[in-house]
Amino acid sequence: MRRDAGTVLRAGEALLGEQETFTREQVAYLIDLAFESGLRFRAAYAEGEMLASWARHHGAPPTRAERIAAELAAVDRAARLRAEREGRPYRVYRGGPVDWETGAPVRQLGAVA
Repeated sequence: MRRDAGTVLRAGEALLGEQETFTREQVAYLIDLAFESGLRFRAAYAEGEMLASWARHHGAPPTRAERIAAELAAVDRAARLRAEREGRPYRVYRGGPVDWETGAPVRQLGAVA
């Protein structure tokens, strides 16, 4: 079934028109439209409730960049704690491959193999 605006408007007009009986397909379509409408309303309502709750307790919700920065900071804290627990110096990971055993950067990929 198509749910474009024109089809929905035609279904609504059919209900307001002079048609007294409907085919099984028309009834099924109207029920489907009502169900879909309810699902969308429930999803929008839940999202609105979540955003309102967040705003009440925390202010504006964090942006994607802020969420990523917070996650990276948490990973960095965990890595610092682990290095401290293991009694070794913490080295900032700058990207690229590292040796599995030592955690040291690998300068040439051929050296890993």
